[in-house]
Amino acid sequence: MRIRIFFVIAFFLAAPVFSETLSLPRDSSCYEKNAALQILKLCTAHAEDLTRDVFSDFGFNIVLQKNYGRPSEKIDHTSAYTIGHGTVLIDGKSVPAYLVVVRGTDGNEWYSDFNFNFDCGDENHFAMNFLNSAEDVFLDCVSQIKNREEVIIVAGHSRGAAVANILALLLNQIYSPSKIYAYTFACPATIKNLSGIEEKNIFNFLNPNDLVPNFPLAGWGYRRAGTDIFLDSGSEKISAKKISGEMDMLLKICPTAKSFYCDRHSLVHSGLSEKGMTAYEIMLAIAAQLSKLKIRSLESGRIDLDLGEFNIPSFNTGSDFYALFKVLTLLSKNGGKGFVDLLNEHLPETYRIKIDRMSENLSLTASTASMQN
Repeated sequence: MRIRIFFVIAFFLAAPVFSETLSLPRDSSCYEKNAALQILKLCTAHAEDLTRDVFSDFGFNIVLQKNYGRPSEKIDHTSAYTIGHGTVLIDGKSVPAYLVVVRGTDGNEWYSDFNFNFDCGDENHFAMNFLNSAEDVFLDCVSQIKNREEVIIVAGHSRGAAVANILALLLNQIYSPSKIYAYTFACPATIKNLSGIEEKNIFNFLNPNDLVPNFPLAGWGYRRAGTDIFLDSGSEKISAKKISGEMDMLLKICPTAKSFYCDRHSLVHSGLSEKGMTAYEIMLAIAAQLSKLKIRSLESGRIDLDLGEFNIPSFNTGSDFYALFKVLTLLSKNGGKGFVDLLNEHLPETYRIKIDRMSENLSLTASTASMQN
């Protein structure tokens, strides 16, 4: 009897311990609110060790982690990501699955976020920065996922969302889309002039008060693959209408993606000047400030960091950039408090609250899922 008890105790001690099981809808072309909340939780850890922990909480064993330990000065178009293997519940049945989570922006990745069309090619069908990163993840997925009958969950927040959005498109070409569930949160625009692709299994949860999903601009032809699900827009500090106005302001200055990179606007008068600046260079100045953010985990809820003095280029009242300069100046006051307010609208915790407030109509098809509560 004692020996039997010993083995029973040893079995439970050796067995994996996890607190949640990820539950998915039967059909990958439908989304569920509860699944979104669970998957969002998997996107919040940010750091390599914390990501391992949250994967373990959901019963996923780590298959591969990559790019978390990059040098702080390195600027390229890669992203950190984690691939795990475990089980999920579908229709009450335990099903083997792979989980791929791409980390959101960290450090110098801000520079890549603004560099969506680095070769200025008008024929590009993707935001090239996110495509480059997605291709890196895709090659490892194909290398690691040999059983094409297993479920694959693809997810990410912010930059990770954009990479996951394109990654799901790539995986749809190799594996059965019915087995792939893609959920993104705060996803930037990723594709343009792209049709005839399978994207019914991709769902993008968006906060209308979040600036990030508005870039690259829709006026340049960019959109997200899949179905956009708009959450409630109520906010005391940031308004969707104001963000839309600021995007229109940028579009008026830069009517094409190429002009964003190439047109040098005078600092002192309207029109172009060889001694002026491009909109892209202004965004790089913002990236230099945002790259100072030190984030270990996004689970705590809000960013309350003093970002220090923002070095925003100054423009005279006649410059095409003056209106944009006034907005940036306002955001940069009090140690960048306005930027912090914008970032708080972008955080996973804000998305969690808004998703939690969604109606209880949990399962909607891709054709009807775009909604505004």
